[in-house]
Amino acid sequence: MAAVKVTLTLPDELLTVVDRFVASHPGATRSGVCAGALRQWLRAEQDAKIAQYYTTLSDEERAEDAAWAAVAAQSADRLWR
Repeated sequence: MAAVKVTLTLPDELLTVVDRFVASHPGATRSGVCAGALRQWLRAEQDAKIAQYYTTLSDEERAEDAAWAAVAAQSADRLWR
């Protein structure tokens, strides 16, 4: 994966935590720690959007979703037997 160099300004206490982590984990870098934190944040944002989608479904949409899930499960079961 290509990387782009950027400059970040962090509060002292966050940089101290990052530097402590890097010092105690051979091979870890500041960039790696920041990228990992951003990936985790992005995953949480995506999970929240998915949860919001499912909580706003109507009863009819929930039934349709359940029907499609059953079809997919049956198809997977036949495929993996």
